[in-house]
Amino acid sequence: MKTLIALLLLTAFVSAQEGKVSLRFITFPRVKDAGPIELLTGKSVVQLTPPSNRLSDPVEVAAQDRWRFGKSTEEDGKPAFDDWGTCNAGNARNQIVMLLRKGPANEDGFHVVCLDDGPKHFKQRQMFFMNLSRQPIAGEVGSVKFALKPGDQTIISPKPDKGEELCHATLLLERKKGWHPFLSSNWPLTKQTRGLIFIYNDPRTAKLRLHTIRDFL
Repeated sequence: MKTLIALLLLTAFVSAQEGKVSLRFITFPRVKDAGPIELLTGKSVVQLTPPSNRLSDPVEVAAQDRWRFGKSTEEDGKPAFDDWGTCNAGNARNQIVMLLRKGPANEDGFHVVCLDDGPKHFKQRQMFFMNLSRQPIAGEVGSVKFALKPGDQTIISPKPDKGEELCHATLLLERKKGWHPFLSSNWPLTKQTRGLIFIYNDPRTAKLRLHTIRDFL
């Protein structure tokens, strides 16, 4: 009898966990006093304040086909939701959601990108690159070469070529007269860490910038 009760409790626990996903968030460029962002999940909302210099702590929510971010409002006296950005949800139990600002205010909207997370998808000593600039980008990091058109993304597994925990990174941009380097540096490549690198045009100066995150697993 005790065994049967234990099995029933375990089944109930597993059922309760089904349909749940764990999300971690990041937003950039950093904006001072931007205010909270709401994630719509079914008929309820989750209020978020995603950081810019790291991934947020995990937030567990009900699984959805799409992630919708914005602000709760009213329309004709009825609850409504003002969309600031949406994206297709990932398939993994753990996901990373990136909220990329289109302007200085939340109301200006976000370009939202979802990345499946976990050891099968985004591993230690790997690097995620996304080209948010208006120019094609190429690179060689830890002897791994790649090229990204505007809007493209990739995950690479660099090799340590400057010591056990160091790799050389070269990034280039394409101009009319060919490829021109805009970064040459040595980057750490350590166990239990991974990198997220976003390449974008500064909205104020249009110059090419990097936004880098080192995530500790």
